[in-house]
Amino acid sequence: ASLWREIAREPDFAAELALFRRYKAQLSDECEPWSLWSEDAHRKALIERATALSATEHYCHLAQLDSAGFVKYLKRRAGLPSKECLTQGRMRKQIVFIKTHKTGGSTLTNIFNRFTLKYDLHPVLPINNYFLGWPRTQELPHSYLQLPQVAALDVLAAGHTRFSKAAMDAIVPGAVYVTVLREPLQHFVSSWRYWHVEDHLRS
Repeated sequence: ASLWREIAREPDFAAELALFRRYKAQLSDECEPWSLWSEDAHRKALIERATALSATEHYCHLAQLDSAGFVKYLKRRAGLPSKECLTQGRMRKQIVFIKTHKTGGSTLTNIFNRFTLKYDLHPVLPINNYFLGWPRTQELPHSYLQLPQVAALDVLAAGHTRFSKAAMDAIVPGAVYVTVLREPLQHFVSSWRYWHVEDHLRS
C-alpha cells in the first residue's frame, strides 16, 4: 500500500493513469474478436501468419502472450528450440496446490487454471467457487463437483484448502504437491490489514 501511495504522488500520475485506461479500453475493443483464443493460438498466429497480420492483429496477439509464451515466441523467431519445463524427463500433469490465504495463492491458482486449460486436464472445481474442504478437511470429498464422464481428476488448485494427503490422493492420485509459505510476521500483518481485524475488535 505504501508503494502505491508513493507512486500516486508522482507528477502527472492521474493523467498517465487516465491515458493507460484509455489505451487499455481501446485495446480491449480492438482485440475483442480474438479474446477467447488460447495463448497457444495467439503464438501460432504470430509465427505462422506473421506477414499476413494487420498491425492491429499483431499487437492484439502479442498482448495476449504471457511471459513464458513471449519467451517461446522470441525463441521461435530466432530459430532456437523451445523446450517445456520437465521434471525427471516428463511433465507432471497431476497437481495438488494447497492454496493458503495471503500468500500469493490467487496468482498461482490462475497459472494452474491456465495449465489445466492448455493441456485439456480435468480440474477439481469447488461447488461454491472458493473453498475445497476449507476449513474442515473432512468436508473435502463433498466440496467439489463431479465432472460428467470423467473417472479421474488431474488438478486440485481452484480453491482454498487444507492439507489432507489421504483425502487428496483419493481425488488426484499420484499428484505432486505444491504450496507457498510466507514469512510469518509479514503474513500476520498482511492478514490483519486485509480482514480489518482492528475494526472488528473495536466493534
